Amino acid sequence: MSRKKCLKYITFNGKRDLERQVVKKIRFRHDPGSRFIILRDKDSGDCVVIKQRLPALARESGKADVCLVRIACHELESFLGDLAAVARGLHVPAVATMRDKQKFRAPESRNHDN
Repeated sequence: MSRKKCLKYITFNGKRDLERQVVKKIRFRHDPGSRFIILRDKDSGDCVVIKQRLPALARESGKADVCLVRIACHELESFLGDLAAVARGLHVPAVATMRDKQKFRAPESRNHDN
């Protein structure tokens, strides 16, 4: 019997929140076959330091073998500004509807925790 694949997003309130919670969010996800992509904006940080820290957190979760870490070295918000394009690229039409939510209308105006 084939299992239906499901895409779920785990969002965080900034990079500090991600680093505080990502270990437990991954560790306690018990769906068989789960895979994780940890995507973080570089902001003004050092890519090398960030790229060392996030895989270390994945290892701490005990599931590093199913985690992929990527750092967006240019403003992630500018990429996410065109949610219709993101929806087409990911083949997830529901993403396009997120543009109607207030926090996605002007992503650069959001208060970031630097």
